[in-house]
Amino acid sequence: MNREFSVDTASKGSIVFGCFLGVVGLFVAVFNLLFGALIIVGAVLIFFLMRNFANDLTVICRDEGFSVKIVNKRKGSSITDYKWEDVISTQYYEKDSGTDSDGHSTTTSYFLVKTGEGVAIDLQDMSGFADFIEIVNQKTPHLPYYWEKNRNLLSSSRFKRKQRGTT
Repeated sequence: MNREFSVDTASKGSIVFGCFLGVVGLFVAVFNLLFGALIIVGAVLIFFLMRNFANDLTVICRDEGFSVKIVNKRKGSSITDYKWEDVISTQYYEKDSGTDSDGHSTTTSYFLVKTGEGVAIDLQDMSGFADFIEIVNQKTPHLPYYWEKNRNLLSSSRFKRKQRGTT
């Protein structure tokens, strides 16, 4: 098994946010050249700041353990390897992300993996998030609990903690 999970905050986030603000700046420039130019300059500045200060995170899961690769344009990249046996706890949690454009409250899901050395991973919801949690559940049978998708429609939480050996 070799599965890779990536959160490309610096790469994708900076491009999306910079392009969005650039388009808004062009639209505003049609009505007011000065404000439009200021928004475009802000978009370029934010693009470069996000690109250079944010991290791209990749987690590579293997049978014997997992690696955490962090790439930062300023600091370079680092890779840390962990064994599944070194995992001492996992935690699923959610944070309120504010409200969306429709006025609905939004939450962001996170999954934290802790080893004896400290926090190994604190992943934000991404593509394959549920698959990653399932892999961690399978590879850490030494933990007294696991995380199960919440099937309760009334609950806002996507996962719930279950004790191993119970149904």
